[in-house]
Amino acid sequence: MNAIVATNASPLRHGPVAIAWGALGGLGAAMVVPYVLKLMPPAQPLPMPIWAVAISAAIQNALLIGLLGWLALRVAYPLGLDTPVMRRLLRCGDARPVSASDWRLAVLLGIGAGVAIVFADRAFAPFMPKLDLPGGAPGAAAGLLASFYGGISEELFLRLIVMSFVAASLARLRRSALTPTIAWSAIAVAALLFGVGHLPAAAKIAPLDAVFITRTLLLNGVVGVICGWLYWRRGLELAIAAHFSADIVLHVLVPLLHAE
Repeated sequence: MNAIVATNASPLRHGPVAIAWGALGGLGAAMVVPYVLKLMPPAQPLPMPIWAVAISAAIQNALLIGLLGWLALRVAYPLGLDTPVMRRLLRCGDARPVSASDWRLAVLLGIGAGVAIVFADRAFAPFMPKLDLPGGAPGAAAGLLASFYGGISEELFLRLIVMSFVAASLARLRRSALTPTIAWSAIAVAALLFGVGHLPAAAKIAPLDAVFITRTLLLNGVVGVICGWLYWRRGLELAIAAHFSADIVLHVLVPLLHAE
């Protein structure tokens, strides 16, 4: 477990960190709108203009992530779960340094997870129901924008918020520090919820039979476990880097290769 100790020279403050992440999380939510719209039937009318949908999503997510993120940081920091790069950048308390090798590890793990998912998805393909994409595949450009939502917004919700609260709750129940058992339990819960969270989108493109549900939970769970481990051992930013790298493989490189 990473030991974190605040000093007088670097006062511990969670508010600015939560506000910064809330703003970035809101931006990610706005950027995923074109990708989501591609999954909708072309004839389905929008309740408001696209720009208004994006702004609304940004504001709602920014407020939710900012508030819940602030609460999560308060319970996560004493356990050693933190966002070290942002904390050091804003000078809001001491945090472990993040090295170039840490970034390389996160990116390689993310790319590896993305490639593994591509091959695993092919193994599931013969047993999958026929996918229905009335608007066509989202494409690399929309996929690139969606990658920022996956890498930033989803990591803020699943790792910073969900995983932190689960870990803090288990630690409090056991009256202990963040043990490996508690950490892995929190990682598993967040990874499972990450997979479950993709089921509504999956249901828009195919019937949710047993194979499709298993595939969705398993493949998303791979990324969830990797990102959870990185959040625990290296910090939130490394989880974001891994998730973003995996999404670039899945939502940008794969569509570009198929386009050829």
